[in-house]
Amino acid sequence: MNITPLDIKQKQFSLKFRGFDMNEVDSFLEEVTSEMEVLMRENDQLREENKTMQAALSEFRETEKNLRDTLMAAQKMSEEMRLSAEKETALRLKQAEIDAEEMMRKSRRELAKIEQEIAELNRVKERFALKIKGVIEDHLKMLNYEEKQEGRE
Repeated sequence: MNITPLDIKQKQFSLKFRGFDMNEVDSFLEEVTSEMEVLMRENDQLREENKTMQAALSEFRETEKNLRDTLMAAQKMSEEMRLSAEKETALRLKQAEIDAEEMMRKSRRELAKIEQEIAELNRVKERFALKIKGVIEDHLKMLNYEEKQEGRE
């Protein structure tokens, strides 16, 4: 049973022979009524504060959830960026290896071409040296022949 301050204030007691002092009872009832009104106001105020606190707590929980979700998204994005960077690095490294291999093949072809040109130039030099030797030998033979011819005369 809920008793309100008004119930206390309006409570009527039956009178009996040699009963209580009515002024004392009324005074006590006034005090109880006053205290009960204060308690009920405090109770209402506490209920309102509780509602406010519950609303704030709900907002904080929602904010916390949003922060967690944001953190999770940031971590996921960070991981994706790291993986992407690793893939990009691997691709660039592979491309660099391919480019280096192509440069090596090109350098080998050029080296082979230069070696062929050197070999050809050496052959030309040898032929030229042989021709010069031949010319010199021919001239020596001619000189020897002329000396022999002069010596006979």
